[in-house]
Amino acid sequence: MKRIKNILSWIAKQLGKGNVSSSNTSCLYKDLDIPFKIFLRALFKKDYTDIEDFSTIYSMYLEAIGGMEVERSISNVSRYEYLKNKIRLVEITLNLYRVNPTKELFDIIQGYDYMNGEQDFNAERADILIEQIVQQVSMDIVELKSIEAKHKASKENEKAESEPDYYNLLKSFEIEFKFYIPDTITMREFCSYFVNYKERLKQVKETE
Repeated sequence: MKRIKNILSWIAKQLGKGNVSSSNTSCLYKDLDIPFKIFLRALFKKDYTDIEDFSTIYSMYLEAIGGMEVERSISNVSRYEYLKNKIRLVEITLNLYRVNPTKELFDIIQGYDYMNGEQDFNAERADILIEQIVQQVSMDIVELKSIEAKHKASKENEKAESEPDYYNLLKSFEIEFKFYIPDTITMREFCSYFVNYKERLKQVKETE
């Protein structure tokens, strides 16, 4: 049974991790200091070389440029990933418990906070417990599908981004700020330019 717990622990640790191209993570980009070109390569070509966790970096990027609307989107994505991973772990645990109902697996199930009130381990009532948990999980599945549908609808209404769009933004920054901006900048610098550029456009619009 110790082996089963180790397997579950390993699965939990693996879920939600980004793409890691090397065991030496100290040399990998993990924040907005990632170069502009490497960020675009990951975003559009799915090449995560030199990157520890692109999903985290992308969330940082969205938060840095977006304001409340993007923050709400990030919150929904985080909730979606949390529910998806939790449901997956619960299903694995329940399948194991169905075959071999033990106190150790019962304790793991308790940790998911799906039980109705305090319950004691009873192997003979394994099927009843599983049915109760499945009913609770079904509500999370409904929420998961709702978030997924909203995200899909939002994507359908958005104009698809392309790599040239980012380079065109650099050119727009240069015109507005009146100095050369190389494509060797970091994404931290890009986000700073973007926020200032957006603020200037807002000020111009307000004075019209």
